[in-house]
Amino acid sequence: MMTPRFAGGFTAAAPRRSSRLMLLGGTAVAALLGSGAPLAAQAVIELDEITVTANRTETDAERTGSTVEIVEEAQIESAPVATVAEILAFEPGVSVSASGGLGQASQLRVRGLAGAYLAVRVDGIDVSDPSGTQTYFDFGQLTTGAVSKLELLKGSQSALYGSEAITGVLDITSHRPTEDGVTHEVSAEAGSYGTYRQGYNLAIRDGGTELAFSINHVISDGFSAADENDGNGEEDGYEATRLSFYGAHQLTDAVRIGIAGFLQDTTYDYDEGAGEDGDGSPDDVTTADSNGVRLFAEIQGDVIEHELSVSRYEIDRDLTGTWFGPFAYDYLGTREELAYKGVAQITPELELVFGADRTDETTESNGVEEDRTTTGVYAQALWAPRSDLDLSLSLRHDDTSDFGAATTGRLAAAWRPADDLILRAAYGTGFRAPSLYELYDSSYGNEDLDPERSESFELGIEKRFANDGFVRATAFRTEIDDLITYDTSVSGYNQVEGRTTVEGLELSAGVAITPTVDLVANYTYTETEDRNGDRLARVPRHDLTLGVDAELSARLRGRVTVTHNADVVDPVYNPVTYSSALEPLDDWTRVDAQITYDITDSAEAYLRVENLFDEEYQTITGYGTSDRAVYVGVRAAF
Repeated sequence: MMTPRFAGGFTAAAPRRSSRLMLLGGTAVAALLGSGAPLAAQAVIELDEITVTANRTETDAERTGSTVEIVEEAQIESAPVATVAEILAFEPGVSVSASGGLGQASQLRVRGLAGAYLAVRVDGIDVSDPSGTQTYFDFGQLTTGAVSKLELLKGSQSALYGSEAITGVLDITSHRPTEDGVTHEVSAEAGSYGTYRQGYNLAIRDGGTELAFSINHVISDGFSAADENDGNGEEDGYEATRLSFYGAHQLTDAVRIGIAGFLQDTTYDYDEGAGEDGDGSPDDVTTADSNGVRLFAEIQGDVIEHELSVSRYEIDRDLTGTWFGPFAYDYLGTREELAYKGVAQITPELELVFGADRTDETTESNGVEEDRTTTGVYAQALWAPRSDLDLSLSLRHDDTSDFGAATTGRLAAAWRPADDLILRAAYGTGFRAPSLYELYDSSYGNEDLDPERSESFELGIEKRFANDGFVRATAFRTEIDDLITYDTSVSGYNQVEGRTTVEGLELSAGVAITPTVDLVANYTYTETEDRNGDRLARVPRHDLTLGVDAELSARLRGRVTVTHNADVVDPVYNPVTYSSALEPLDDWTRVDAQITYDITDSAEAYLRVENLFDEEYQTITGYGTSDRAVYVGVRAAF
């Protein structure tokens, strides 16, 4: 088969293992979806899984104090869902809210905080939209094609990554060569809502040269973004083509250079409002063209490893519609970044990571242009005073051209008192810079806004058992001051006094029921409170995922996942009072399933059913979600 029955990924709470349960809860369900070999036959523990995001340098997963969730390519391909956001929603502490199907606005919420608090990078390129009302990445545009790895670092990480990293950092890696020679991978899928997906990956590795190229196309008739039960049944279609590329070459023993980038063209229909007043006109269309490129050079010095990089990201969105008469809006956002990073091994116990960067952001909307320049410097010490203890201390200072400076820090520790026990603790401060829209929009902006400030804490314990069983618990808390919000009293954005808090508990466990059947469960309890004592919108108080993976025969395997969200509130707009009030959303339970058959050792066919029991639910008031949907596909490698 094209992708082996893989062992899965891991969290920072676990070393690498060669069984499905190695995720220890962080990506446990994702691992469950993609594995296949009998659990009892794989008891070897390998302590060599690596995370890069946690410390901006390669670090053994068991030696970092912050929680990191990793999903590998085989897991992504085997999951019974089609988007990156849906895969990440299997993780503890992660939920998704979307205003419809493919292409519709979709935000990833990590530990109760919305997309504006999560820094997102694709192959090292910051892909948050500078032209949005808030600076965040819209996950509605990203399917799983050509994505080879997801690495989610949780907690305030501004000390290493700057603004937006209050709830964490998500690093997305595109397709990469995994073996010497030339390899080809092809895939095709068809299913409900007139949906078709096709993909092709090419990878070349020859000595010191690596090349990768991917092209993926998706087209779907879609379903109504505004829930059809609320009076709008018109389909909202979607079409996107994404091209990704990567290349690296070892010039000398000490110098390696490379390039990575992507281009995506997207067209999708949207509904201007939910409910009976939502305009379902086929003239409501958005086109979104985005591209990014990053050039880098890695230089191995006698004492210091250097990395120099330059990157550019651009997104051009055009919206047309007919609400209250024809209209057209154009939004253009660009970001250019120049960065340096150094890594020095001072002693066997002490490593230093340090760097500097400069970022220029520009937005343009209907002829009005705004810009910002941010310069930052950072340093981090990684110290292992004992073989079972790792400490890290990070500091960063950012200075901007329009709202001043911010200094942030992080302290983390990982202690391994026994081979099967890991204790973790982390504390970090963070900041979110006001977006250019929040500052300068002619109708709603406020040039007096300052950055939001945050503190986050987490404390975790992980225990491993025989046959790769596990249990893990992580308590977390984030506090945000100087929150920026839309103020109806002034019809614009305003800084408000008071503190917003998010706290909760992530629990994960896994067990081999039989040699061929595994069960993994993740549960997250999240409590939120804003300055007025109200809960934050669209955050499930209770979030449960269950997964069962079974070897049905030598060639046939099945996967079932169950997701349950309960106790969610969402604002409902009152047109009479021109205000919104929080109202509860219905609890919901969704089941997804997939059967995979190995046609040959390098080809497989699968049947995927999303929302198996046809649950009717919403993640945003008035916006629809998929009914039961069936998809069939094939994958092959040669």
